[in-house]
Amino acid sequence: MRSCGTDGAAARVATAPQKFILRTAIPSLNAYVATERTNKFAAAALKKLTEKSLMGEMLAQQARPVSDYPATISYRLCAVNRRTDKSNIEATVKKFVEDALQGVGVLRGDGWNDLDYGVVSFEVDKDDPRVEVTIA
Repeated sequence: MRSCGTDGAAARVATAPQKFILRTAIPSLNAYVATERTNKFAAAALKKLTEKSLMGEMLAQQARPVSDYPATISYRLCAVNRRTDKSNIEATVKKFVEDALQGVGVLRGDGWNDLDYGVVSFEVDKDDPRVEVTIA
């Protein structure tokens, strides 16, 4: 068994950091759960449509595969207002964005060996709500 912080590789090439600015509207956890309780097929369609839009944005920003794992992912969440709890925003943003990153081939997975979390920050920007994702 390996100790923390080592992976047994003799020499690794670091992946250059990537940053994505995503303007696709991602539903809060409460909104997603409400849709799921109404109709599970509608919730699945909502997730699929949201991820498809996110993947399009990522590809337009020249997404490239990560080669150095675990990758550290940080989020800057710019909401339109403070009406939704931070945890309700963060939960679906992480899930949808990380699944989209796998869909475009940036990440091989989102498990313990694939991702470490950096900073997650929040702010209000009513004129330009967005999610900024940095992968290092």
